[in-house]
Amino acid sequence: MSLAANFSRPRHFNRLHFGENHVTKTIFDKKRGRQEIFFYRNVPTQIASFFPSLNESIERAHSMSYKMSRIACPDVARLYLSHKLTPLILKQLLKQIDLFWQKAPQITATSARGKNTLSQMTIDKLQNRWTEYQKTNNYQSCFRYFIKNHLLDLQILKNELCELLKEEIAQSSTTKLTLSHGDLCFSNTFLVSPQKVMFVDPRGGTQYNELYIPQVYDLAKLSQCIYGNYDGILANKTVSFSPQKELFTKWLQQKQISFRLLRLIEASHFLSLLPLHQDKPKLHIPFIYAALRALQEAP
Repeated sequence: MSLAANFSRPRHFNRLHFGENHVTKTIFDKKRGRQEIFFYRNVPTQIASFFPSLNESIERAHSMSYKMSRIACPDVARLYLSHKLTPLILKQLLKQIDLFWQKAPQITATSARGKNTLSQMTIDKLQNRWTEYQKTNNYQSCFRYFIKNHLLDLQILKNELCELLKEEIAQSSTTKLTLSHGDLCFSNTFLVSPQKVMFVDPRGGTQYNELYIPQVYDLAKLSQCIYGNYDGILANKTVSFSPQKELFTKWLQQKQISFRLLRLIEASHFLSLLPLHQDKPKLHIPFIYAALRALQEAP
């Protein structure tokens, strides 16, 4: 297997260069690049082993680059797409994610801060990206498609989702914030062994307190992959995953979270992805369908 084959394909605004023992990532969104680098430079000692070491970083006129140690195994998205993410391996993965969260620093925030953080990460993000998305030809094409085939107005869909999120967040008791990854999808995750998981491409931040987030946000990133077939959509592939979904559901039931809130956030994740995939218009209708399914399956 080539070094590049270990990693799922990056988005069009990122580039990966593979060396013998390292990977260099170039990010053309400089704000995003600074946030990732800030995370790697400030990752707490107790969870440092869950991330590759940052060797160097460079800021250029139109990009940020950093070099990190190479993880010599396929990411979980590749296991998923090759039908190798069996129930046993998924169980091992979820156990190691639990261990990561057990070791990660946590704070008890006020109810207002917890709700505000979750609102900013879901509703505000979706609103901002939707405004960007509406300016594109892809939006116009999708808008016409869903009006014609489903009498569904995408603007109304987005607005209704934001209202449902607002209502659910208002009823939540989110006070525990965790210094978590922030983009815990399969392509950013490596099960190095049954006893070791590693992550890349953290959400990051510009200051330390921005690294603390509600766990339900990252759980919805996993939900996006497991219930929503995110990597399958990218690869135009349907993956048989029913036993694994049942295992994931049982794992979620042990968490002190609202399953309804989780699926609403999953729906927002899919809609928020649309402006990030402008170079792949064929993905947009499947992403919207995935958002609809998550919304419909929210109890």
